[in-house]
Formats: sequence, structure tokens, C-alpha cells
Amino acid sequence: MSMHVRLAAAEDVKPLLDLIRECLGAEHPAKEVYDPGWVSREMCREGGHETWVVDAGPRLDACISFLRPDVAVNPIANLGRNLFRPGTFESGNAQALLEQVRILCAERSELGILRVPASETQQQRLLEGSGCPAVGYQPMKHTRPTREGTLFYMIPEHTVLQRRLPVGELPPQTHALACEVLSSLGLPDPGPVREGITGLPAHPPVHCFDSTLEAFEEWRTQHPPPAADLRLSSSFHKGFGPMRVTSRASVHVLMAGSGNAIVGGVTFLHDELDQCVRILDVHTAPGFSVRPVIQHVLRAAQQGLNASYVEIDVLAGSGRMLRCLEQLGFAPVSYLPGFYTEGDRQLDVVKFAKTNIPYVREIVPFEPAARRMVDIVEPHLADPPLGHAMISLLRDQPLFAGLGDGDLRKIAMLGRQQMYRAGQKVFGKQDQLADLHLVIRGQMDGYLNESESPVEKWTNGQLFGEEALLKTERRPLSAYAATTTIAVMFSVGALQDLMFQEPLLGMTLMRNLAIELSAAA
Repeated sequence: MSMHVRLAAAEDVKPLLDLIRECLGAEHPAKEVYDPGWVSREMCREGGHETWVVDAGPRLDACISFLRPDVAVNPIANLGRNLFRPGTFESGNAQALLEQVRILCAERSELGILRVPASETQQQRLLEGSGCPAVGYQPMKHTRPTREGTLFYMIPEHTVLQRRLPVGELPPQTHALACEVLSSLGLPDPGPVREGITGLPAHPPVHCFDSTLEAFEEWRTQHPPPAADLRLSSSFHKGFGPMRVTSRASVHVLMAGSGNAIVGGVTFLHDELDQCVRILDVHTAPGFSVRPVIQHVLRAAQQGLNASYVEIDVLAGSGRMLRCLEQLGFAPVSYLPGFYTEGDRQLDVVKFAKTNIPYVREIVPFEPAARRMVDIVEPHLADPPLGHAMISLLRDQPLFAGLGDGDLRKIAMLGRQQMYRAGQKVFGKQDQLADLHLVIRGQMDGYLNESESPVEKWTNGQLFGEEALLKTERRPLSAYAATTTIAVMFSVGALQDLMFQEPLLGMTLMRNLAIELSAAA
């Protein structure tokens, strides 16, 4: 059967609708994609997004769209709406479409980025077999109609990559992802991992309030960030869902205040199709950290908008910002070399995501490069062994006040759970203080003299033994389970090691412990 690759035209509305129904089924959450008017506006006319199709006679076998941002400032071809009928890969039609897209990217000097569903093994195989490296994996990104992960593939364009500014030291999580991506492109690695980046402080505190985009832009114009402070990359197509449906939803704006002064602001989108929040821009005045502003967005996303995840794109050279996001519970999910234009140079971009729902692993086969991406990203987003709820329990402890979810997750990973029968001894008087105990359910009693009444009682959600972080001593009490009790123990030695590795985490714990001890004195 003859075929040719061409631009979609006005007469392709019905064939494209047939292709959409066959590839997506009838239950796609964005019902607009089944509307002939939407297909005509978005995929079949000059003013819409440029869509290339494989014409196989009476039907269209496949399509890919170039999704243009509102303002094109970066040499990026944002590719989407990649739909392939069964059999297209075996016939060679899928390869022909990809080759046309590669030619267009080369002619336009653009780096291509394509999102592929984790379940689409044939698309992965097509791209990896054509020399398109995998550059990221974001779990649970899109709903189609069930939620599944997305792989990011890049179509390299070497004239753009030649202008790329090599990145310096990176924090550990980002470093591992960057090394894999840069190696797959034949680019030099970022050098040694930087363990000592401290991130951005949680202070001074700010209060946030709703505002308008005009007010944010006016304030930002009056308080321009220095060049070294440039952190975010938000020039991308702002459609929603895997089919990038353009929505009428407005940009959310929060302004940050301290006293009577405005000291910062943040803008973000709420994608109702994928139930996520995308941070577009954040900026604060000198002397004020963006960390508490981002924390306000995280609370709004989880409590008010019921978002399943939050995502943000950050320049790779912003080391403290990268570390701050890791501390708040974000994980790097994609490393994009040369994706941001600054003057005559191209800077690398890192996409971060933070999930608010229990992690679900993909039970699907992956191609080799895709598998490596999954193995790098997944450990930083998967739930701790004792479950995602452990982070919430730790968040409520005075000892851990001020820590982000990323740091709390590291502490949660150290926990080990133990069940005690009623009357069972937990530890004895004069035993070495080696663990902190967090009572999950039940009650523990502490005794100065085991023949007398208890002098301490620890119940659900209470943590004790924190003073062992400061000094090595023996326990002044013995403890027994008053009822059947479930507790989690945290090794003092492991916590101290973590505090040395993470200076800001350690300083926060020491400050909180000092407050507790002074209040008890």
C-alpha cells in the first residue's frame, strides 16, 4: 500500500478523528479531542499547531504535532499528539514519520522533545533505534484514562548543542540523571557530584495572598532579578493533559509579603485533566528565599487543589535552587541539555516533580534506555518502606519542624517498625540511648522504678529519645508496652550521619532540639 508523509489539511478532520478514537479509545478524559471543531482548529489549519500525518490511502496511520508555545524564545520543537495505529511500526510508516520530524528539526535548528506513554513499548523501540536518547521519566504524569508514567525522548540537533554552556557541580540526585543523559548524547559529564550544596533557607518567613498576573509582572519589573539569580524555564506549550488541550483556566498568582512590604511572588497553572500544578515563575526580593513561597504553592496544591503532583522546570546552573527542591521532596525527572537560551549560549534545564499520592510502579516492559531512566528516577519518588503516611507523621513532630518532604523522606527511610505485646519490655534502665522511638499505635510507659507507677506515658504520634542526638548516655528510665503497641525506631547513629551529610537538615534539627530542651528546663 502506498503512503506519504504530509501536513494535515482541512479535509483530514474525519480521518484524524478516526485515528484518535482508535489510539485513545472512547474514554479519553479530554472530551474536546472527539470534537470535529477542536480537531479542525488545533490540527488541521494554518493557525493551529503544525501536524504531520502518514497518509496511507483511505486512512491516516499516524500523526505528530509541533506544539508551539505562546512566545517562542528557545530552539525547541515541543512534539506531542503522537498517535500510531497498530501495525504502523511493522510497515515502516512510523519510521517515515519520525524521519520527517527529524529533518524538520534539523532544518529549523531545533532540539525535539517527545513524550511517550510508559506502556507504548513500540514507540520507545522506534525512538531508541533511531538514535533518540531517553532524557527523563515522570511517573504518574498523564491520565489516559488511567494514570501512567511518561518517558521523555530527545531529537538531538548538534548546531544547538554546540552552543551549550557546560554545567558545573550538581547535587547528587540531579547529577546521576545528568550523567546518563549527557553520556547518551556524547557530551562531557558534569564533573564530580557536589555533596555540600545547602539549598535555600526556610527563613525569613512570609505570608502569601492571591493576586493578579498584572500585579506580579509590575512588581517583577520593579525588582528585576540579577542574572545569576535566573532560575526557572517556563517557555513551553501550556495545554493540558497528554493531548495538550488548550484550556481557558487562568494563571494562579500568589504574592508574598513580610510586614507591609511585598517581597516576592509565584505564578502557576492548575491542570484539571492531569490533576497537577505547574509552577511557571517564582521571584523574591534580595534577602528573601523562594523556599517558603514554593512551600505555600505545595500546600495550596495538596489541600486546596487536590493536585496529584507539582512540577517545575529549573536551570541546571542554579545549584542551590536544585538542592532546595530536593529538600522539599521534588525529584529530578528529566534532564534537558541546551533547552534554554541566554544570549548566544544554551543552558541545561532540569524538570522536577513532587507527588502527593502513593507511588504506583509501572508493571510494563521498558526498552533499555527507558529502563535506565526509570531506575534513576524511581528511587527518589517511591514511597518509603513504611509507607507515604510516615512522612506525614514525621511532619507533625516538633523535632522535624521546618523540614521539607524530601528531608523527611530521608529520615523515614531510616525507620524500622516493631510490634510489642502488652507488658513486653522495650528497653531497660541504664541501657544505651541508641534509638529514637515514635509510637504509631498503642502506649508505652516509662518507669524510674518498675515496682512503682509510671512517670512517663507515650501514646499515638509521640516521639521520645531526642536528647541522644546531643550526648551519649544511658537511659534514665525503663519502658514497657502498656498495650499492644506499634512503634518505629530511628537509629541515633544513622540520624547523626544524615545530619553531617545534610548540613541544613542538621542545623534545623539542632535548633528544634534546643527549643524543646529549653522549654522543658
